[in-house]
Amino acid sequence: MKQMDHTPVDAEDPRNTRASEAKGASEAKGACEAKGASEAKGASEAKGASEAKGASHGVPNRGPSIQIPSHGGFKFSFLKKIAASLIVGATVLGVTACGPSDPNVRPTNSQLKDAISLLVKNFVSKHPALVNWKTDAVNAQLSDALPGGYSTEAGYFLKWNNYAPGSFPQIYVPWDLIGQYPNKFQRDITSYPATAGSPVPTSVLQSIRKDQLKNMDGDPYFAAIVGVRYSTRNSKWIIFTSIPLLPVTDPGYGWATVKNGEWKVVDFGTATVGCGTVPADVQSEFGYSCPNN
Repeated sequence: MKQMDHTPVDAEDPRNTRASEAKGASEAKGACEAKGASEAKGASEAKGASEAKGASHGVPNRGPSIQIPSHGGFKFSFLKKIAASLIVGATVLGVTACGPSDPNVRPTNSQLKDAISLLVKNFVSKHPALVNWKTDAVNAQLSDALPGGYSTEAGYFLKWNNYAPGSFPQIYVPWDLIGQYPNKFQRDITSYPATAGSPVPTSVLQSIRKDQLKNMDGDPYFAAIVGVRYSTRNSKWIIFTSIPLLPVTDPGYGWATVKNGEWKVVDFGTATVGCGTVPADVQSEFGYSCPNN
């Protein structure tokens, strides 16, 4: 597969799939701050009452009874139902929904580690045969400081230059698990030029992501679908890139076209994808060719 293109890209370009979400997050900022101030006031008053009550009974204040799981200490016993993970996920999203005042700042280590924990638990539950890491090694890795990373359409990218056997060399942490949506992405992560083709509307993007689930065992957290572009030579064809969030397989790309009035993925892989199906001029627009062309 060709080397990934790393052209800086601004989310104001319609090809950024999170632009509308970032706009919604920005509009919600004022509401979040107002809500936070109101909740903080109520919490402060409730805390004072609770402490006064505890003092009158000689009981020390023990703080909140529900806590986010400790970072790097997640376990993979998975005797608990995956519903428990979803509940924790909802808690993380609830806690971080307002996000930082600047959505383009690096997510905190706390946000990233909580999101990675949920991502890993989901993967172990749904794809146990594909797990290629060691639990103890990953636990140790996440107990240390995280690398700097950068923002991509697929998620916040973390890469460890030095990592122990059995730990992760890299991870794409999805934005919805982080609870933060940037206005700008620092990197584009497709194997074709960022300027090739033309943007697709959100409705088409959602259709492509939905149909591609058939190639991801129905798990939207297996890979991120990014770089979705119309061909300008034949708008009946769309190209997309699939980026695995955890490093269990290689990135791939695919082609989709309209069948019976719906966008359907017709081929997906890492090389010679769409050969014999996708027109040669559409392939060449994105820098690809087939042996018989």
